[in-house]
Amino acid sequence: MSDKPVKAAWLHHNPVRIIAGMGAISSLPELAPPGTVLLVTTPGSTRRGMTALVQSLLGVSRVIVHDRITPNPELDDLDAATAHLRGKDIQSIVALGGGSALDAGKVFSVSLPCGMPAPLDYVLRKGNSHAWQTSLPLVAIPTTAGTGSEVTPFATVWDRAAAKKHSVTGEPVFPCYALLDPELTLSLPY
Repeated sequence: MSDKPVKAAWLHHNPVRIIAGMGAISSLPELAPPGTVLLVTTPGSTRRGMTALVQSLLGVSRVIVHDRITPNPELDDLDAATAHLRGKDIQSIVALGGGSALDAGKVFSVSLPCGMPAPLDYVLRKGNSHAWQTSLPLVAIPTTAGTGSEVTPFATVWDRAAAKKHSVTGEPVFPCYALLDPELTLSLPY
């Protein structure tokens, strides 16, 4: 297939492989590469037993849990978490939750391997030019409906200090897989 531009009314490309259906989360062990997995989620997911479910599927010893994601992830918090998680030999990421957890997972997928000390501050707040080049493999597992974050190349980051909302963008921000398991949404209001 050619990479030449095609004349069309519109084009669509989405590299995210979607696995959908009841019990889709059970395919997680086949999708996560070998090695240490960073689970990015919320305190609520941990309280509801979803963190334990992921640990049981992947093995407790290979999962590092970061369950401190709050609604509208804050730039400084994400940079601090990136600094804390560097050096832990993370091989892949599983983001589990609503749009905020998925966005945070996408941020970590590009911020952890980039090597900058405070990448979000440097790129988003200070406005330095940067194109994300590499990313860790990411499996996005939404537990809510509506954001679509599991299939986009964008991650929303909030900067309350500057009263701004930013986006981390680019092809490397796409998750590798989206696991759409309706059983994970049964506790949501109708």
